[in-house]
Amino acid sequence: MLSFAHAVRTKPTPSLLLVVLAAGLAGCASHDLYSFSFRKAELTLGDRGIAIPVPPPSLRDAPVQESEVTVDVDYILDEPAQPPQDTEAAVELWVRDRVGGAVASALAPAPPPGTVTVEGLVLDHTRNCLELWLEVDGGARSEVTVVHTVIDDDDVSVRVEPGCEVGGS
Repeated sequence: MLSFAHAVRTKPTPSLLLVVLAAGLAGCASHDLYSFSFRKAELTLGDRGIAIPVPPPSLRDAPVQESEVTVDVDYILDEPAQPPQDTEAAVELWVRDRVGGAVASALAPAPPPGTVTVEGLVLDHTRNCLELWLEVDGGARSEVTVVHTVIDDDDVSVRVEPGCEVGGS
């Protein structure tokens, strides 16, 4: 049995170094060759893009609600240098609330353009900051769109505004 100290003093053979180096380079090369990236990504979220399926009598009295985010999506992917056989990139729309921590995603339409709805987000509609982005299964992300919701005057619906001005207490 070799001890750690003995293993450190043992000199590696040139053939072992060559095998380790080749395996490392092959791993990096295959990752670069098969990666997808976004040439274009457009997320359009209208001022009514966030809905509350079953709104309470008053959102001001109960601002934390399960919500749906509906987004028009259009994108163009740059294909990898050597795409794998019979493989199509899966693109997801992600929504994350920076304030409340809610995160959810849904598959984007393939081929684009189209509409996608992310369901099951529990949001505080008096205090949120939503990040929306597209992500391809190879790990590439589009630019992030940032919005927040405001309770409308009717007290049962919300509207979407750009940026992250978090209101409430």
